[in-house]
Amino acid sequence: MYRSIILLSPILSYDVWFYISHIILHKYFYSSIHHIHHSSNYKELRYLDTHKGHYLEGPFQGIGVFSHIFYFIQLEEYINCNMSY
Repeated sequence: MYRSIILLSPILSYDVWFYISHIILHKYFYSSIHHIHHSSNYKELRYLDTHKGHYLEGPFQGIGVFSHIFYFIQLEEYINCNMSY
């Protein structure tokens, strides 16, 4: 069971962080950063239009890949404190 959690946690943490960061970008940074992402011509969308964005947007949203590490540190401490040998 722990193996499946370990394998899925980077994917889930990235998806959750991407959703939260997208809300943050819409709410607080739309006019300064995020408007570039929405400036595509929606009548003629292409694949490369999905990658259009400000240069700060990618690193900000990419942080979510590493957020699962903090959960495992806390999980490991919890397991170590509650297991008696």
